[in-house]
Amino acid sequence: MEYEVLLTAVYTNEAESDEVILVESTVERTTTVATTTTTTEAPRFGVKNMRIDEETTFSIRVSWQPVDSRNVRHYRLNYISAKGDRAEETRTVPTGQNSLVLQPLLSDTEYKVAITPVYPDGEGPTASRMGRTLPLSAPKNLRVSEEWYNRFRISWDVPPSPTMGYRVVYQPVSASGPALETFVGEDVSTMLIVNLLSGTEYSVKVIASYTTGSSEALSGRAKTLFSCCLVSATSSKEEEEEEEEEEAGLLMKPSFFKRKGLGFDLHDSRSGRRKPCVLSEVSLSRTLNLPL
Repeated sequence: MEYEVLLTAVYTNEAESDEVILVESTVERTTTVATTTTTTEAPRFGVKNMRIDEETTFSIRVSWQPVDSRNVRHYRLNYISAKGDRAEETRTVPTGQNSLVLQPLLSDTEYKVAITPVYPDGEGPTASRMGRTLPLSAPKNLRVSEEWYNRFRISWDVPPSPTMGYRVVYQPVSASGPALETFVGEDVSTMLIVNLLSGTEYSVKVIASYTTGSSEALSGRAKTLFSCCLVSATSSKEEEEEEEEEEAGLLMKPSFFKRKGLGFDLHDSRSGRRKPCVLSEVSLSRTLNLPL
């Protein structure tokens, strides 16, 4: 609105000055109303059905299901041993992936595993589980069979953990001799050990090999049969003559053993006492000195 203002100076003698006229306009009144804008954040979800399975001596598998993965950038997976003797490790998993194999881990060790969805504006709730790797299990139930004068067979039950194979160590204990070792694959659970001393007891060890080390040894003992060289048989006159030669300390020829067939008694040449033993092919292939 426009206004006209008259301004006059008044003195002590009541005299007045000339008028000054001023014309001004006021500004139109404006009313400001405060408004509030409310922004609703997108919800951030965790994961569900978290599982730990497929345990081995050096790894575990972690799996989960997303509640709503539309706004998830990625998943952060943290794991650490329950003992806390190693630093915590972190893995980043893409949104479209819902499982991960953690390796290499310590054998027979408990781990705490946590999964956190990461959103553009923050993190979702964390889910966690405990899991444990398998121990370095040893094979079990060592068995000995097929004993012969220069060989025997050993068999064992495989451990539940997948192995890389087995070390087999054997050494004579009733005679002097070095320890010998051989390696067989993971699919082998029996072995024929050959070229052994006759009538000798052996210590046998089977050790499972893993990527992270070896198991305790499965130990046992096995014994080869005696190879015999003293034979007695009776009947025909020819055999009696051969026995006389034997008493005279003469050398017996292989034909003597072959003619006797299965009709002889076998004796241990070391102790001189009668006991079950095996007449070896080696004994039949050469001339033998048969002491009484």
